[in-house]
Amino acid sequence: IDLIQKIRSSGPSRRVGGGNRAGCALYPSRKMGFGIQAESINCELIFIRQCEHDNDVLELYDQPGRIWLECKTAGGRPNPRCHYPDFLILARHWAGWVECKTENELARREQKGDQQFIRGDDGGWISPQGGDYAARFGLVYRVWTDSKVNWVEHRNLNYLECYFTDVRSNLHDLAKKEVLLAVKKREGVALSHWLVRNVPHRKKSGVRAGSFYKCII
Repeated sequence: IDLIQKIRSSGPSRRVGGGNRAGCALYPSRKMGFGIQAESINCELIFIRQCEHDNDVLELYDQPGRIWLECKTAGGRPNPRCHYPDFLILARHWAGWVECKTENELARREQKGDQQFIRGDDGGWISPQGGDYAARFGLVYRVWTDSKVNWVEHRNLNYLECYFTDVRSNLHDLAKKEVLLAVKKREGVALSHWLVRNVPHRKKSGVRAGSFYKCII
């Protein structure tokens, strides 16, 4: 649709700043071929990294522009609210806006009576106004929170990041054979334990840690 094409071709609608949150960042996306802005390294950046390695996510765009939500006051009177969603996502089976929040932030807003984000029937967070706006275009509006993070996976992806973004030549066949041979000799051993015993040190020979990590990805 025209709205999506406009977002795809126009770039971010604004530059993000850290504000009171835990610092902003620019993620070098291989999937998109350019940097993706994150307002927080403890929330949006984690979501971006998940999208980067999620094969169902085809494209993601940060700061796709403002939308107007049909909110109401406590007395029930119309109170339109200008809102800047964090991302527009184009996935294999859905497309729409995504707003990233921490569970703590949403809980505080809930205590204050904010109706922009409420709990759905399944206990997760939704935005009724965002959903209504998105439905006008045949899209969706989703609320992503840090409760959806697999922290073990996140730490592993963060640790291996430099190997994903390394543009140098791939691991040569001899190094791959050395890794596979070494692993077959000691199957079922934890990687950390294996590397302590087998990473080369000065005059000793062995398989380098970098070769292992390149094989993992």
